[in-house]
Amino acid sequence: MDKHVRDNIAFILISGAAFLSEPAIVQAQDNPYSPLNFAEPMSLYRGKISPASPDAVYLDDKDRCDILKNDWGWQSCDGIEAMIYGLAPGIDTVMIGEPNSEGFVKFDDWEDADRQDEIDATWNDFVEGSRARGEAPGVLAALVGVKYGKAAATGIIAILPLFLRKAWLLLLIPFVFLKKLFSGEKETG
Repeated sequence: MDKHVRDNIAFILISGAAFLSEPAIVQAQDNPYSPLNFAEPMSLYRGKISPASPDAVYLDDKDRCDILKNDWGWQSCDGIEAMIYGLAPGIDTVMIGEPNSEGFVKFDDWEDADRQDEIDATWNDFVEGSRARGEAPGVLAALVGVKYGKAAATGIIAILPLFLRKAWLLLLIPFVFLKKLFSGEKETG
């Protein structure tokens, strides 16, 4: 065998030997968590979530709470229903919160005796708020000294300086042609 071929084979074997075992740091790490394969749809309080990747894993309640408290520094793990890693390509961690009743409308008191009083109070608050918001543009228009009919002109006048600041060159182009027209320069041909 040629010396050159023997040296190349030795180089390949020696350089490949470095990758045949795990680094010592990996063996020294103790993984206290036991992730579970996310292969079937998971039932949640309000529905189900299905896996979108074969590599997805999730943590059970104990591990989820431990990682939130010990690794992430949370005070409690309340409010988190599920924690899924690698749910789909490009998605690392998904945390699903427990549902709450914010925005939930109860109809328990719909037939109470003071129902009409509450409806009237809500309607009056709505009318007063609408009236206050309706008067605000009039106050702003009065500050600039116009009535409602001239509000469009005020808006145009307010926007004109912004437009002129950007388009002043467009306004100067006609003057260049006027200069050529009145300077008396003739084309010779």
